[in-house]
Amino acid sequence: MSSDGARSRGSVGSSFMMTALCKTIHITFPAVNGMTTDELEQLMDAPDRLTLFDVRSEEEFCVSHVPSAIRVDPELTDMCQLMASIPRAQAGCHSVVFYCSLGYRSSTMAARLDQFRPATLTAPRPDDTPQEEEEGAVVRLNTYNLDGGIFKWANEGRPIVDSENKPANKVHHFSEIWGKYLNKDLRYKP
Repeated sequence: MSSDGARSRGSVGSSFMMTALCKTIHITFPAVNGMTTDELEQLMDAPDRLTLFDVRSEEEFCVSHVPSAIRVDPELTDMCQLMASIPRAQAGCHSVVFYCSLGYRSSTMAARLDQFRPATLTAPRPDDTPQEEEEGAVVRLNTYNLDGGIFKWANEGRPIVDSENKPANKVHHFSEIWGKYLNKDLRYKP
């Protein structure tokens, strides 16, 4: 955020480039649902209904990440291991949101999970439920890719934290080519 509390916005050119890139990712991964930064920010108010995965390298994650995100290796193929990272939710919907720098690695991971897992799971029963009663209610897992990834999130002045969960003001820009989508003042220089 800027000093007056308003979110900083990138230039018109960078906004256009971000929009075009997001559309390209949607075309490349048509089965993966997108989630806007506004939608994620609202969902973060209900943390028991959200699992947020950062699909970047450990180095990128340590520089900064979205608060409460769990890092997952972009090369992970063992979806059982990934499913074990998703807390057992209560009945209803549970959103699993993936992000990376801009959306390609996270869309790849979301697609892998969607191909692997069932759309619904059984919620755990309350501890005081008699054994004879039916299993817990159904939990619907909804998977998403964060449109524009952490670059868009940070460009909009939304909160990011470092490896010690302290507020951060830089984002690992992945590469010079992709770094052009990140505001210059946010680019991490090792």
